[in-house]
Amino acid sequence: MENFWTLTPIEAGLLAVLAATFLMQLAYYTFFYAKAWRKRCGAGQGEDAPGSGNPPVSVIICAKDASQELAENLPCILEQDYPQFEVIVVNDNAAAPISNELETMQRRYPNLYLTFTPDSARYVSHKKLAVTIGIKASQHGWIVLTESNCRPKSREWLKAMARNFTPGTDIVLGYSFLIDKRKMHVFDHFFHTIRFLALAAIGKPYMGTGYNLAYRKELFFKNKGFSSHLNLQRGEDDLFVNEAARRGNTKTETSPEACMEITSGNLRQRWKEEKLNRAITSQYYKGGQRYLLGLETASRFIFLAACLLLMADALCRHAWLPAAAALLAYAARMACQCLLWKEAALKTGGPATAFCHLLPLFDLAIPLNDLRYRLLRKAKMQSFTRK
Repeated sequence: MENFWTLTPIEAGLLAVLAATFLMQLAYYTFFYAKAWRKRCGAGQGEDAPGSGNPPVSVIICAKDASQELAENLPCILEQDYPQFEVIVVNDNAAAPISNELETMQRRYPNLYLTFTPDSARYVSHKKLAVTIGIKASQHGWIVLTESNCRPKSREWLKAMARNFTPGTDIVLGYSFLIDKRKMHVFDHFFHTIRFLALAAIGKPYMGTGYNLAYRKELFFKNKGFSSHLNLQRGEDDLFVNEAARRGNTKTETSPEACMEITSGNLRQRWKEEKLNRAITSQYYKGGQRYLLGLETASRFIFLAACLLLMADALCRHAWLPAAAALLAYAARMACQCLLWKEAALKTGGPATAFCHLLPLFDLAIPLNDLRYRLLRKAKMQSFTRK
């Protein structure tokens, strides 16, 4: 019974570390990550602003060997409830022509346009070239980017994005979620999306993804396109946003109507490529946002380590008070996470409610997996440049 109330200097130190990291984690989850869906920057602001409304937009999709995906997902984009828009599909593999089904679809939808990257293009990122070709072929001042394996969750997708097109806005970051049986992949994408949307919501945008992204055409040419990172195979979305996004010119849109579902295709292979691309391009990000996110990851590991050490000490010394404190702190943090992810699912229409029972696993597995891809990037760097 005496050990219940007494603390060794080591236990006192561990409890202090536990308390500090617990408060840090609580601040991240309740005051930081929650901003991604609690502060919908565009909702209700763009609709009545001078010069806003539903301006004509150009939707650009870069596709490579994706005729089946396009046949499944394009109708959801082409049938948007929006007054004036065009959809430009850039075939990134001229050797594999667009399928007859898409040519038939083009006759049905007069606002669908098909083009391609020249097969002679060498020593340049084909993805960046395809995006550039699509933007140069576009007729309208607002560009909306998505992928061939994406489909909007509603017919109001473009309207939801467009309500952010106010005079002072240049970039709109949209929400997307992954549909996959591998829950770790789904949560990894969800958590990554929440992180960059939260930073944008507090006025510190640092990246975006091409699954659901809009920006002004003039911004692309003002920043000279992708000229600053042409040596990299990717970066057409995150590095471009990192260079062009500012506190005053970037908005987020996380309403359920604006959600983009990522579905079909070889998701496992695409997920691996996406992780490698992110690991390679992230080292070129400007600003201190990645250190802010790194601090959250570090505090999480320290918090979990303090919990484990206090529990191990309880087994050895029967010091039940520090063990009880560790269990209580861990349970409180888990409850906070579950409540926030459920709120995110409610506000965004995403799949976050399915993760709660797996959070203890994801807490460790996802950061360790990220570390693995950071170690791999040196070995894979050459294959992700000028391809």
